[in-house]
Amino acid sequence: MTSVVALYDALTTAPDERTRARLIAEAFERLEERYPHLADLATKGHLREMRNFHFVFGLGDLTNLGGDAV
Repeated sequence: MTSVVALYDALTTAPDERTRARLIAEAFERLEERYPHLADLATKGHLREMRNFHFVFGLGDLTNLGGDAV
């Protein structure tokens, strides 16, 4: 059984909201332990915002950053 299925089973059989909240918090804790730099990753939206900022303020062409076209 995968951890996602185990979490789903635990959430559906939890007796109350407090237990479900604890299960979700623990799942996030395990995710953060497994991927400690997850919060530091740039998303497509971050790259698009950076490119738009550079475009608006004339700071150069950032077409190699990926994401959607400006």
